[in-house]
Amino acid sequence: MNKMEGWAIMQQAVRRRHGRWPLGVVLPPWLAPSSSSMRSEPSPATSPEAVATTHMPHATATAIYGAAPQQHQLCSAQPASHIYGGILLLFFFPNNISSCKLLCFFSSMGMRVLLVVVLISFAPLITTNAAAGVNATRSAGRQQKQKQKPLAPALIVFGDSIVDPGNNNDIHTIIKADFPPYGTDFQNHRATGRFCNGRIPTDFIASRLGIKELLPPYLTSEPLDKHDLVTGVSFASGGTGFDPLTPQLASVISLPDQLTMFHDYLGKVRDAAGDARVSDILSRGVFAICAGSDDVANTYFTLRARSSYDHASYARLLVQHATAFVEDLIRAGARRVAFIGIPPIGCVPSQRTMSGGLDRGCSQGHNEIAVAYNAGMVQQLAALRAKYPDTLLVFMDIYGFLYDMMMHPRSYGFTQSTRGCCGTGLLEVSVLCNGVTSAVCQDVGDYLFWDSYHPTEKAYKILADFVFDNYVKLILV
Repeated sequence: MNKMEGWAIMQQAVRRRHGRWPLGVVLPPWLAPSSSSMRSEPSPATSPEAVATTHMPHATATAIYGAAPQQHQLCSAQPASHIYGGILLLFFFPNNISSCKLLCFFSSMGMRVLLVVVLISFAPLITTNAAAGVNATRSAGRQQKQKQKPLAPALIVFGDSIVDPGNNNDIHTIIKADFPPYGTDFQNHRATGRFCNGRIPTDFIASRLGIKELLPPYLTSEPLDKHDLVTGVSFASGGTGFDPLTPQLASVISLPDQLTMFHDYLGKVRDAAGDARVSDILSRGVFAICAGSDDVANTYFTLRARSSYDHASYARLLVQHATAFVEDLIRAGARRVAFIGIPPIGCVPSQRTMSGGLDRGCSQGHNEIAVAYNAGMVQQLAALRAKYPDTLLVFMDIYGFLYDMMMHPRSYGFTQSTRGCCGTGLLEVSVLCNGVTSAVCQDVGDYLFWDSYHPTEKAYKILADFVFDNYVKLILV
């Protein structure tokens, strides 16, 4: 069975389930219903030297990052993934003979096709909270100030779903968390768009800084009040990454676009509080950057969208784009920058399921890229510190700490670290973790992970305290 036949069967299966193709679902280019748009071996144009080197001359990029990597086979066999895929597909389409044919299709396309089928199948079933309910808590920075004197005038955040408090709510993407059971333990049990059962790391950091209890998203249906505006926001968008392909495939906000939003934000602060406040935010505010996990887990491994890269060369590609983003932020005026490294992404539940074999162990390949990327960023940030001596720039290494939490959960007050609390805990994330098909665990306090990708509020609190005490304090001088 070829890819076009597989595509036709997938469409037919979805239409039989829902009576139509779900409106508003935008598929990535490699799954478009024409042979020319099916994913094939990358052309030479996707080699490291040809990919978006706007911040580095071609010759310099080649000298630093090396020659183009050798082409690799598009898909490698993943028996465990095929087994999980078969079970789930037959569950979703039990009366469809095409399901059996699609099992053969997995041999060439892998688990990424299954995820698209499942996401499309459940997209029409998920209904978001009423706008009034979401707006009541998404701008929840409107809380009483901490009694302590603020350690910084503002917290400004860029990144992905780990630090996204709801910017994806009103954009055209299926990467959302503004529906139950997300937000189960948040204020008023509201799903605000945070990919968690409650608060996320930047909420805790904002509180530790004495700024406010919750850090709001920049994109809100209701305008932010003056206090929330001038004390900081998050521009983060779940599903994004440093690789330019990552936000395109997920239809989310890219890091460069987040930086554009930041410039717009400064204009609003200037209008609301004057030039002095803008200068204070730039000089003394804390700027946090957290991204890279989706590049590794989704773009590289699940979608195989960078199959021309080996692990080392893909890590170098991410380092190149991440370094360029940090330098752009410094040039925009930021003087206290905290850069968060990639965690042991191969050990999160979904990646154990997808790439960890029948025993669901940690994926060595995922972690190899994470380690190489982190090492590369340490070097590049050191170079930026030398280039911009008036900037306080810290690399926040969370890899070892989170790995220890995952391997020894009981030492941190957890009993389960290989499954999420939502649903089976194997694959459920975003629309797969929903109030229609997903029950939640009895005691979320036992779980390190809320869904198959994101930690629980309890785990985030532990992580945020570690980050604040060991790294954030270094730039509060």
